[in-house]
Amino acid sequence: RTPTCAGVLVRACACAHVRPRVRAGGGMAPDEAAPPGDPFRGLSISFLAGCFLEDLQIQAKERVYDIEPRIREKGKNAICPRDNKPGAAYVDVAEDALAGRANIMLSYTWGYEIHDITSALLQYCQNASTQPEQVRTWICCLCVNQHRVKEAQAAGSGISFEAFQQTFGERVQGIGRIVAMLSPWRDASYLKRVWCLFEAWTATNTEGCVLEFVLPDHQAKDYRRSLRRSDLDEVWKALSSISVKDAEASVKEDRDCILELVKNSGGGYTGLDHELTKHLQTWFVQTAATHLQSSMASGEVHPGRTKLCVALAGFFVALGSLQEAEKLINDGFLLCGRGLAALAALAGDGRGAQEAPAASEGEALLRPRSGGPEEVAKEY
Repeated sequence: RTPTCAGVLVRACACAHVRPRVRAGGGMAPDEAAPPGDPFRGLSISFLAGCFLEDLQIQAKERVYDIEPRIREKGKNAICPRDNKPGAAYVDVAEDALAGRANIMLSYTWGYEIHDITSALLQYCQNASTQPEQVRTWICCLCVNQHRVKEAQAAGSGISFEAFQQTFGERVQGIGRIVAMLSPWRDASYLKRVWCLFEAWTATNTEGCVLEFVLPDHQAKDYRRSLRRSDLDEVWKALSSISVKDAEASVKEDRDCILELVKNSGGGYTGLDHELTKHLQTWFVQTAATHLQSSMASGEVHPGRTKLCVALAGFFVALGSLQEAEKLINDGFLLCGRGLAALAALAGDGRGAQEAPAASEGEALLRPRSGGPEEVAKEY
């Protein structure tokens, strides 16, 4: 089975009777340092990307469920500060000097590779322009006491639907920022797991909570390569195929509970599918637009960028973001003008000399294309 944050969390909290404290509007009070035993305690991304990998001797391709026994082994001889029983969560025994109150909660599956998870967390820091030392993440496999989970499973313990809903909702509200990891981005297993969709949906329906998406580094690079090829329709279609009714779960009872909750919500299944689809599509378009702006700022000018401007403008229109669409159309016109001027300068035509980029830039314009100036001019 491949558990996710919510499934592990609600069982462990029900067993240990942990009730996190939250403040109105989401998040924890700023003076709470979250020492060992605090239900909101998280580990720093700098620790997870370094010492953690060494501490558990993580090998290439190992997934979360592969290392779960080693996670429990680290806290086996410690007394849990949450219930004073033998066996502690990894977060309560890890030697992370920067550990403290989590400011993000990672939403993922236990089927993900550990190195992909740490890569995604580092990518999140890069995207947010913050240092890994400053970000602490709550991640269920390390922050939930897995000893209690095993004990509950052995005893056949269950929890009520109401407790299930309340416990996870409090954790999402208390942290206030959910980072959903997508991998692979072309066919993310995250979007096929009912627990994952529930976690993302809960974030979008929790006041004051922010839902973000992140890719591991190698997936982010592949995504950017697809933008250079203008392979956008395929991605847009893939992100439009969310169906919570078709999503899977390892435990049938979990799936039944989640579908019952969604069914009885205001929007039902269709509402969840539509809401998460729009979030994903917005992320996709904004990420692509950010990459485009970066390439334009570097002076990169060729027909592919103008095509991307037009394609993204169309997606922004579909999302109702008309100002962003208009800006991209104008950027595309400017790129066309610069490209044609560069071609004119290369051809020795003085008409475009004043607007043309340097000759070297004009030559670079033609390198990625198999055709000559006439073919490139037609594309513009």
